[in-house]
Amino acid sequence: MKKCKKELFVLILQILLFYLLPLFTGPTDVMGMVVVLILSTFVLSVMIGSISDKRVIWLYPIVTVLCFIPSVYVFRNMSSLFQGSWYFVVSVAGVGVGVGIKWIRNGLVHK
Repeated sequence: MKKCKKELFVLILQILLFYLLPLFTGPTDVMGMVVVLILSTFVLSVMIGSISDKRVIWLYPIVTVLCFIPSVYVFRNMSSLFQGSWYFVVSVAGVGVGVGIKWIRNGLVHK
C-alpha cells in the first residue's frame, strides 16, 4: 500500500470530485459541473501520469469510469451514463500527456 501512495491520493481526489462537487451545484449548474469534472479529470490524469513510475497508471482511466458509474445513480439519471466514455477518453489523454511530460523531463535531466 505504501508503494502506491501517490496514485491512491490522486484516485481519492477523483472520487471526491465525483461525489462532493454535485452536492454544491444547483439544477442549472449541471453543464458547468460536467466541464469542471472533465477538466479536473484531465488534470488528475496528467498528475498521475507524470508522478507515477508504475505501469498500473494505464488502469487509471478504467478505474475513473468505474468510480463515475455509481455517481450516475446517486446524482444523475441514466441519460448521463454515456459521460463515462468522456471520462475514459479524457483520462487516457491525460495519462498520455503526463507520461510524455515525465519522459521529456527525465530525458532532459539525464543529458
